Amino acid sequence: MLQHISGDAAIEAVRNKLVLPEAIPEYRTSAEKIPILIFAARAGSSYSGQLLGKHPAFGRVAEWFNPDHLARLRSENALVNDAETVQYVLDQQDNQVFCTKCTLFGLTSCALLGCLDQILPRAHFILLKRRDPVAHAVSLTKAQMTGQYSIKQRQTHHVGIDDYDRGHIDHNLRLIASIYARLDAFLDRIGKPALRVFYEDIVREPAAFQSQIFRHLDITPTSVRTQKTSIEKIADEVNAAWIERFKRET
Repeated sequence: MLQHISGDAAIEAVRNKLVLPEAIPEYRTSAEKIPILIFAARAGSSYSGQLLGKHPAFGRVAEWFNPDHLARLRSENALVNDAETVQYVLDQQDNQVFCTKCTLFGLTSCALLGCLDQILPRAHFILLKRRDPVAHAVSLTKAQMTGQYSIKQRQTHHVGIDDYDRGHIDHNLRLIASIYARLDAFLDRIGKPALRVFYEDIVREPAAFQSQIFRHLDITPTSVRTQKTSIEKIADEVNAAWIERFKRET
């Protein structure tokens, strides 16, 4: 299954970040359903995840299998390896629904730890994309250039409109397309179609997105009272200018 998620170099990079157990354990969770939000970086997963976490059946929605996240939890809780860390997460997030967000790295980590095979029968994949791939590529490019992937992070470098780099944006446009091609190939390989959702639609109608997912998972209630989150957009006039220029030059 690993080869259908990532290439050899990416698999080795993830393996080197993990502390793997000597033997794969049997993971325990009481969750009846395990939605997995899959996406490329800067697709809007933080906002989407917080919206889903408003439902009482959900615990916290996070990138639970991200190797760096696992490393922090392992260190904070004096755990021996990342299989123990995964079990710690499953125990802490003991709800009707266990929801995780995963990039290709997260899926690879989950597979290397032997957890993906075990949760697949209860897994429901949700594929998050942007309708505007250029806006997505610009967002990723700006994050890479500034070091700021979320509002909680500080910029390590400031960029302005004049720092426009068409080659960098074009590279990320192709990278994002290749990531979604790999995700589609993975879904085809395991025979589990994904519910496809788009960031722009979610921003426009967050309550409709919540209800769509809750109905898809067949959990009640199918709506919640609030769509307020702690997420603040970091897109600004630089994003807008770069998007307009890239489209004009294409």
